[in-house]
Amino acid sequence: MGCVSRLAASNLSSRRSAWITGNTDVVAPLHTQAHRTQPHLMLKPCHVRTRTWFCQRRAVFTNFVEEVAENPNIFFGEVAVVVFLSGVFEASEKWVRKRMGASGDETGQRILDSLFKEVTGLGFIGLLVYLGTRSGVADVLALDILGTDKPVEGENPLAESFETVHIMIFMLLVVLLFQAAAVLVVSRGVSERWDEYERVRAFGKAADSLESKLVDTGYLERVANAEQARGLELRQKKRFTYGDTWWDRVRLRRSSINKLLMWRAIRHDFLFPANVDRDLKIKAISNPMFFSFERYLFRQMGKTVLAVVEIDAGTWALTLFILVPILYYCITLDLAAVEVLQFAAAWIVLGLNALLTFVLEEETYKLTPQIPEDARQILRLLAGTSSCSTRRAATFGSLELAIPGLGDVADMEQPKLSPSPAERGERNFISTRFLRSAFRALAFWQALIVTSLVVSYLSKPPEDGFELGFYIGSWIEWPIFLFWVVPLIIRRLTIRNSVSTKADLDGIRQVALQTKEGLLRDYMLIVQVVGLESRAAQTHKPWTTESPGAWKQSDANKVVEQGLEHFRELPASRKLDIWKIFSTWDANNDEVIDIDEVSTIMTKLGFSSCSRSRAKNLLRLIANDGRQELTWRKFKALTMLATEGSQQRIVEEDIDTFFNLIDADATDDITVFELAEWSKNSKIDMTADDFATLLYKHFDQAKSSVTRCEFKNWLLAVMSKAPA
Repeated sequence: MGCVSRLAASNLSSRRSAWITGNTDVVAPLHTQAHRTQPHLMLKPCHVRTRTWFCQRRAVFTNFVEEVAENPNIFFGEVAVVVFLSGVFEASEKWVRKRMGASGDETGQRILDSLFKEVTGLGFIGLLVYLGTRSGVADVLALDILGTDKPVEGENPLAESFETVHIMIFMLLVVLLFQAAAVLVVSRGVSERWDEYERVRAFGKAADSLESKLVDTGYLERVANAEQARGLELRQKKRFTYGDTWWDRVRLRRSSINKLLMWRAIRHDFLFPANVDRDLKIKAISNPMFFSFERYLFRQMGKTVLAVVEIDAGTWALTLFILVPILYYCITLDLAAVEVLQFAAAWIVLGLNALLTFVLEEETYKLTPQIPEDARQILRLLAGTSSCSTRRAATFGSLELAIPGLGDVADMEQPKLSPSPAERGERNFISTRFLRSAFRALAFWQALIVTSLVVSYLSKPPEDGFELGFYIGSWIEWPIFLFWVVPLIIRRLTIRNSVSTKADLDGIRQVALQTKEGLLRDYMLIVQVVGLESRAAQTHKPWTTESPGAWKQSDANKVVEQGLEHFRELPASRKLDIWKIFSTWDANNDEVIDIDEVSTIMTKLGFSSCSRSRAKNLLRLIANDGRQELTWRKFKALTMLATEGSQQRIVEEDIDTFFNLIDADATDDITVFELAEWSKNSKIDMTADDFATLLYKHFDQAKSSVTRCEFKNWLLAVMSKAPA
């Protein structure tokens, strides 16, 4: 804000002197002609105006009415432009809110609420400024504050400075809006990374398995051994560690495998705590198998992200305390010096953010449980704990993984997490509240610097290479802050505020319920796949018969390509949702599911009648390579053939099938207890209370049962929700 303060202060100083002394040559009034032709608008001496200023001022909108009478076309044109822009703004707001509501993005909605609250406040301030300047109140205050009773024509310096400050604050709000949007996008990226961490499975030859990652980073090596499962054995090459010193930890934290294992260690301790007494707050997780730690952290991350937008009184007070001396100093500087000062301020703020990042990373290390140094033991510890693995184990029974040879560690005791440094006595020395307040202040100062760069350019652009170099250098710092520093701070601060004694009990319950609601949506997708086969079998489609030549490989290729085309049009969140279903089915993590596995899965899900013949028909439909197996490519096509483009009548038929599976007594009425019994049989593990809560959220009233029609409406609403 340095250049702005210097230019504005110089301009207002000259106006103040001219306004007091009566030197109208210095002042450039905006309405000189109006003042000359209307001498009653001139300011009066102090002792006179205290009695008569309100009598001698014309009505606030007198000039406005006269201008409208003279140029009505301009007036109506301006009104039309304002109405159009207001409509665009309102439509954009509704569109954004609708998208966020559909995706369940509570953080984005809270950011919008905060920003529009600030916009509303500034709007009222603008109205007060207008009324004050037009009614003469600003003139009275100016004479009192500036201490003179000498009248003069021209702009009121107090009113002008007030308007300037108001516009600058509004511009600061615009910068905060842009900054908040960027941080929201960054937070989405952080959430996606966490989701990836949660889905990583321990064993498997897939490139995204933890086994492959440890091999690629040099902690393990695969050695051929025909006597072991998968024909290989894993051997340790080097020990794993978070870092023995703070410098080692700084260096190793840049490693993707270190980030992954630290995150999984924190998650493992959160979901499967060894010290039950210490983690009584987490007892709300009735079944860790169906709890998304990533969704819980994303919910908690909203509190951190809002710190960038919601500027409290304390932050304003601290900013003014620091900024006022700097502004007074900047008044004496020339433009080149101000550019240097802006450059220095920008990079000092970045340095403070980097320091905050380092402190948060050390604090996170103190909260992180220690994992074994042998990478093979790490695999044993985390085996079966990924989100897809736990869901498969709960739904389809024990996992039958093809685990390679592990050498001498295979016969050792099952490894466990060791206590974190904080549990061993290395307590955190900085409170979470202080860290969050520091992040809020630094983000606000960053926005102030950007605002000063914009305003200074509008006031007086850089004139030579020296000034331009420092000006560009100041701008370069902002994207570094947004896209490198902010993600680090958000990750660490969110975890710091979400685990151990900081666990949010209500957040845990909400996320557990949302996760289970997502399972209903996934189950409905499987119902639609089964419905696709049932309708085809009833109408004797060629791919439901085993007659040679009835369904050719070329026919299968056409429908696969058709399904893949629909899949490509899906939002990324829905694609990921479908991938999670496939990964749950893929026991060996090799991206291939044979016909026996498909048949077993259908039986487990409640479709025991002719499950093998159903599986054969579905695999024949998409056998574009001639193989009776389900790959990821085929699964994408199959789910799209069953769901995309389905008529409302077909969707309702599938929901009827779902209803009949639950309505065992065929009363056309399902109680929450019947829903809970079906959930138990389907291994979804939702209680009657869970279903009662979901029904209350949808119908806005307590319901112990639903009719067939109500069930359809409820399921359609669940299906329409985009996965978060």
